Amino acid sequence: MDKFNQKKYLAERKLLKENYSKELLLKALGDDDDAFIQLGNGKELLIKNPNSNNDDNAAMWGDNSVFALDQDGEEYEIEYSDIAGINL
Repeated sequence: MDKFNQKKYLAERKLLKENYSKELLLKALGDDDDAFIQLGNGKELLIKNPNSNNDDNAAMWGDNSVFALDQDGEEYEIEYSDIAGINL
């Protein structure tokens, strides 16, 4: 997995905050390959677009939760309701 320059990524993006469901999160993600989500405690994790023709990315998305990655590539299962914002 490639390492991301999180500071640069966040400087170029904007934080959108709403009450997320799977549908709203996918709509916010749009055509971007990936994005950082922010949890209520300030922790930021990377999500991958399931519509990128990559079966691994698609498998990370469930009806109630998504698997997100930290800087070290460790996976966390995050309930959509626990997402405070998305950095686009």
